[in-house]
Amino acid sequence: MVPSGVVMHAPVRGQSPTPNRNLTKMPSTAGVLVGEPGLGGNTGDYVRVIAPNGATVSGSVTARESGDDTLLTTAVSGTAKGWYLVHWNVVSGDGHPMGGDDGAWWAFGYKATTVAVKKPVAVKMSAVVNGTSPLTGTINGVRTGLRTITLSKVPGTVYAARWTLQGSVDGVTNPQFSWDVSTNRTKKTATLSGIVPRTGTYSVSVLVTVPTATGSSLNEYVMTARVTA
Repeated sequence: MVPSGVVMHAPVRGQSPTPNRNLTKMPSTAGVLVGEPGLGGNTGDYVRVIAPNGATVSGSVTARESGDDTLLTTAVSGTAKGWYLVHWNVVSGDGHPMGGDDGAWWAFGYKATTVAVKKPVAVKMSAVVNGTSPLTGTINGVRTGLRTITLSKVPGTVYAARWTLQGSVDGVTNPQFSWDVSTNRTKKTATLSGIVPRTGTYSVSVLVTVPTATGSSLNEYVMTARVTA
């Protein structure tokens, strides 16, 4: 998924640690593999890992060419259990930041706790285009941690989902976190899963490709989620 306002000049081929995973061993490095060779060495290049308490627990970024790609890595010194954020950017060969003006994000956990809830919470996502029916379903808790949204009567295929935190992290306003998505077209259901890494108010957005007589259209659905610990 490409968040609104972000222009990707080459594909992201891999991220480590894998986004939206809760690890049992703390990684010694974090990195991103981008689909353009010869990058690195600019002042705008960074991979920062942010601990649950907000401290930066990573060092300087190292760039290594790998065939037609560039691997950017940084050493990680964090040891606290909880939800970690990775904030990165690299200047592309055409001079533009690949992560957009404010960089790109993902989240992972290290022996982090996801508090179970007694019953799922109802969700309703309103269509940005007036006249389109809302999406409804449930989430297994509006709290920090690994969470899952299940949607019913989905009119097409979920293309992407993101959570945008209203506030500032690492000096950046409104960081965005992408979730994993899957759609069962037969049952017209969709499953969205990922990490809600911090408390606060989030804008949640889902993009759905809907079949039409001439091809397909892209519809956006949104909702607000107020997340507690």
